[in-house]
Amino acid sequence: MDSEEKYILTSCADENIYLEDIALNTTLQQKSCASNWQEVDGSVVADGLDRILHYYNNTMSKLGVSRLRISNEKDIPLESVYVNLFGFNDQTDARDDDMNDNPAGAEIYYLAYDEDDNTLYPIACSFEDASTGPKLFLAKDPEAGAQLLASEDLIPIVTAGKVSECHALDFKQPYGEDGYEAWNPDATEED
Repeated sequence: MDSEEKYILTSCADENIYLEDIALNTTLQQKSCASNWQEVDGSVVADGLDRILHYYNNTMSKLGVSRLRISNEKDIPLESVYVNLFGFNDQTDARDDDMNDNPAGAEIYYLAYDEDDNTLYPIACSFEDASTGPKLFLAKDPEAGAQLLASEDLIPIVTAGKVSECHALDFKQPYGEDGYEAWNPDATEED
């Protein structure tokens, strides 16, 4: 969810990742979207349907931005790069430390890392067409990336629609309220 706990990340049938209002969570199935994510060793690697996170290297290498996508492994385009979302808090880096050492009550925030260990920042963009929900993108630089994604020049290349605004997105692991399960590093699949 976002840091203000108003929106959740959802993966949808069109292979985009959207921000959905938490209040609309009950309508996600009607929109062919889900809010389930798979984590392995502190890293979010796929959605609940085993679709893998990736970005497009052809735009990232030239522009420093790309749409964040979710696809079945056999359907990922050749120019794509796998990406994982790793959790951080103000005291630890989940990539280096055992998440069991996470201080009680500390919130875990996520950044993206690709196979070359490049840090990529999640960017949320809203669209002028109200029927298109806010989509998630990745950028090498959070400020420059947000400004670039708002450019009309990127409509045919990256955004696929006229953007009303973009901003860096802090998102975190949901915990303990309104039906969300508390983050538990010792949880098993049965939990």
